[in-house]
Amino acid sequence: MVDLTKKDAVKSVAKRWGPKHDEAFAEVKRLLTNAPVLHFPDFSKEFVIHVDASEVGAGAFLAQQNGDDVNIVAYFSQRFNKSQQHYSATMKECYAVVLAIQHWRPYLWGRHFTCVRN
Repeated sequence: MVDLTKKDAVKSVAKRWGPKHDEAFAEVKRLLTNAPVLHFPDFSKEFVIHVDASEVGAGAFLAQQNGDDVNIVAYFSQRFNKSQQHYSATMKECYAVVLAIQHWRPYLWGRHFTCVRN
């Protein structure tokens, strides 16, 4: 999405923009303007990190189980640099796990937690 905000991208995107793109853009706007509710962490419960990696970056969210519900505590994402974008899919997934654990180290240090990845 960041690439779409660059000046040069507008020209190439405008040539092939159609109704399905309008719908997708409207959905992105809706999602960005209706922020999800984040929950305060409950340090008596186990944390669960959900991690995924794509060609260009890594994303994760920190959650806790609350009965049948999943409470989202925080989100994290980071774009890969040019060198990291050449990693294999497996290496990107592993690196995403490392990034997420480093990011949430204050929450996870000395605690049992679960890591779920794609």
